[in-house]
Amino acid sequence: MNIERNEVHGEEVLSEAALSEEARKEKSNSKEANSEEANSEEFNSDEARSDGARSDEADNDEAHSDEARIDEAHSDEANNEKALSDAARDKDVMDEAASEKEAHSREAPGKATPGGTEQGRGSQDKAVFGKATSNRAAHSKTASDGTASCIAMSCRIRLARNFNGFPFPSRLDRASSQKVLAMVKDAFFSPKESKEKDSKEINTSDFLYVNMQDLDPIERTMLVEKHLASPDLASEIRPCAAIISKDETVSIMINEEDHLRIQCISKSDAIDEVLEKCYKVEEVFDDKLDLAFDPNIGYLTSCPTNLGTGLRASFMLHLPALVATGHINGVLEQCGKIGVAVRGIYGENSAVSGNIFQFSNMGSLGRSEVEIVANVKNVCSQIIDSEHKLRLGLLNQNRSAFEDRVFRALGTLLYARIMTTDEFMSLWSAVRVGVDMGIIENINVNALDGLMVQVQPACLQKMTGSSISPEERDIKRATLVRNKITTDSN
Repeated sequence: MNIERNEVHGEEVLSEAALSEEARKEKSNSKEANSEEANSEEFNSDEARSDGARSDEADNDEAHSDEARIDEAHSDEANNEKALSDAARDKDVMDEAASEKEAHSREAPGKATPGGTEQGRGSQDKAVFGKATSNRAAHSKTASDGTASCIAMSCRIRLARNFNGFPFPSRLDRASSQKVLAMVKDAFFSPKESKEKDSKEINTSDFLYVNMQDLDPIERTMLVEKHLASPDLASEIRPCAAIISKDETVSIMINEEDHLRIQCISKSDAIDEVLEKCYKVEEVFDDKLDLAFDPNIGYLTSCPTNLGTGLRASFMLHLPALVATGHINGVLEQCGKIGVAVRGIYGENSAVSGNIFQFSNMGSLGRSEVEIVANVKNVCSQIIDSEHKLRLGLLNQNRSAFEDRVFRALGTLLYARIMTTDEFMSLWSAVRVGVDMGIIENINVNALDGLMVQVQPACLQKMTGSSISPEERDIKRATLVRNKITTDSN
């Protein structure tokens, strides 16, 4: 490159030719640089597009992953909802039961014999009992986790009977009432004239005769709390009595609403066996007394709803999950439509306590004893299944919250110093569910049910030996509960 010096300015100056040559080289270098830069930009652009594609793919994967997680969450929610909604099918289940009810024949019953109408325990009756036994076997499989089997706390059969030649108890004068008492007592306890002794015959020596007029108010109320007498019998001022078995599974009320109210109870759901036992008790009177019976109507009773067979079949069910979820309202509504009555813990006109409900047939006219029992048992079996599924659904939905409620209730029972009856029943219900579900393992459910009776006001005062104020009862109740649970759990 040629360089000329400018003497004046003392600077080096490029000649025009040099500049021209230099410009061409720079231009050439610039083209090459631009070309490389363009290639680089194109490469970067391709890489960017590739990165963008990968980013979009990653976003899609993440979206799919989120969608999968949502689906999984929905799946879990669906499983819990299924457990809850299965129990909410009560309307369909009850409607189906209603259809069965309408399908039954409405023929008036004949003269009742042990186990049915004048036809006796024929093949049709045996078929119904066989079906019931099959249903119970199937149900026991459902209860393999120990839950459903404990929902039915007890079952009961009650027969209403009256005597020819006497007005109904509400119209009896005092002398006639006393005559009915003496007649029933003599018929029951006098030796039976029989050539052969039935192995299942009622042993009357295992029973006690209790004159209600000989009892103080606490003792009368205690019989109600034990389900051995009705509130009406306990408050009756006319001569009335009860014949009660020593094991407290049979109670015969005399001069209540009817001349005779024969009831048998079992701490299980074996209602067919209870029905058999109840008829054995009835035989004692049927052989010796003139029972009021009409060939076209059946047994005559004070209340028209008991006409016909005079039979009431009932189950006492513990239904905290149905109550907690609100599904109990649908159950109660449907029961009324299919002829099933729902009452509180002590029967008619009593309140629901501890989430315990009694379900029984409303009427007894036009259907055999076996049909009535089978219908009530079928309805209660469906309610038990609904309660069972709801308990599992609530447990799976939030196990920690479920267990927390159970153990908080247990903690209060173990450490409270003052406890009302209502508070105990609420806590008892939560703890009983925990025992049923296997959450609490060292408490026996039968002992828990026995405690429920012992803490009632009259039973508690009878145990104490004197009449005490409500405040004193609350203290005694808390002490009894604390001691019993501590003892039974060791």
